[in-house]
Amino acid sequence: MLFFSLSVNSLAVPGQSLAASKGIPEGESLATITEVGIRVYALNQVAPMFPDASLRLGHEGVAVAAMRFAPSGAVEWIEVLEAPDPEMADALRAAVQQWTLPIKLYEGVKPPHMESKATFYFLIREGEGHVLAPADAPLASEWHPRTTILERLATPERERRPAVASAFPPGGPR
Repeated sequence: MLFFSLSVNSLAVPGQSLAASKGIPEGESLATITEVGIRVYALNQVAPMFPDASLRLGHEGVAVAAMRFAPSGAVEWIEVLEAPDPEMADALRAAVQQWTLPIKLYEGVKPPHMESKATFYFLIREGEGHVLAPADAPLASEWHPRTTILERLATPERERRPAVASAFPPGGPR
């Protein structure tokens, strides 16, 4: 399983490396770690707290943050890419700011800056707010209480309810 890839000669701006275009100092490198990789690799992973204001308003959904770690292993940059409301965005930013990466030093090699993303699901169940990582989140069919296509296929045809109203009489067009 591939957990990271090193961005070497990618060009974001003509004449400028991808690392330089992202504010990485000259002579330093940038590695991209998959979300699965960052969750395996990170030493200190803090999950966001469900904001009280969001819970009162009934807000739930997906929140995603992009982050970059300095060669020291500390978070140096965070951008919330998606969040159901500003309070959840703040909770995500505060949690991810506490993440750290282990630093492996090799003689003559400076550790790279590392970039990744983190996704969390903010869910309300029975009046309580829950924040889950993707591996712990329910399937979409469990999250949204509606009949899934697989459930419809498993139901005998005579018991199925039409998914949408039909302009045709029972049995289809003639």
